[in-house]
Amino acid sequence: MRARQPRVRDHGVRPTAVLLASVTCWSLNFTLVKYGLTHGYSPMVFVAVRWSLAAAVFVGACLIAERSLWLPRRDVVVLALAASAGIWLNQLALAYGLNAAGASAIALVFGMLPVLTSLLAGALRIERIGRRHWIGVGVSFAGVTCVAVGSEGSTDGSVRGIVFALAAVMTFAVYAVTIFPLMARSSPLRVNAVGSMFGGALLLATSGHALVVQDWNGVPALAWGALLASSLVSLVAGNGLWLVGMRAVGPARASIFGNLQPFLGALIAAAVLSERLSALSIAGGALLLVAVFGVARRSPPVLARAAESAA
Repeated sequence: MRARQPRVRDHGVRPTAVLLASVTCWSLNFTLVKYGLTHGYSPMVFVAVRWSLAAAVFVGACLIAERSLWLPRRDVVVLALAASAGIWLNQLALAYGLNAAGASAIALVFGMLPVLTSLLAGALRIERIGRRHWIGVGVSFAGVTCVAVGSEGSTDGSVRGIVFALAAVMTFAVYAVTIFPLMARSSPLRVNAVGSMFGGALLLATSGHALVVQDWNGVPALAWGALLASSLVSLVAGNGLWLVGMRAVGPARASIFGNLQPFLGALIAAAVLSERLSALSIAGGALLLVAVFGVARRSPPVLARAAESAA
């Protein structure tokens, strides 16, 4: 028997407000992670603890709201693989990227997310792609090059950070497109809870030594606050809201709201961390926005079609 498909709201105010709120939460994360990494935490420890806390909150909320974490066996396998890329590899790449480059530069690179997500969604036949998408890819890579060259610090360090940031963007795009069909059969909260369990477990397993050698007494109170805010605001609130919004409008259209994330993140980093935005980095961010808006116009996705493609 075919599972009942949730109603897709394409142009409602609610999905728009939800996605805008999600992007705002995410934009804070670049500065929060950067602050934590420069005030006592190692990259492995920061990402492992923040995701473990977030996973505990998601699981608790799901058990209270839905009284179950059950998912179809096939969906569990898909979600485990997706979490390996979109949570485990993504968080390691983001943390090491922020450890090697400025938060503003990393934030600007995330302007590639809508383009990559659209291309993946098209490859999986969730939506159609055309010449505009390919032009957008070329323009976005030009923008990333400008951001990399214009980043502060040594050239090697900046380039290394940009490479890690690109890896973080690509793995999150894979995660977004992969889990979209799963939400045709299960709620965003349940998908998020189970995915967070897999991702958090992998991060804890690979950061055991770092957790043992971490100087916990040397971490100042504000760094603890950054860790908690990164987990509860950026992860729990940001990811939870984003999954609800993505379920309504589809992965490619949801990622278009990421237009705001790079510049909001860069502006927050410049204001809080006193990072300087070079003219070339700003130009790169503008190119990224041109690429994003170039692929923004598209037909509404159909959640039922996504479920059928995963069948």
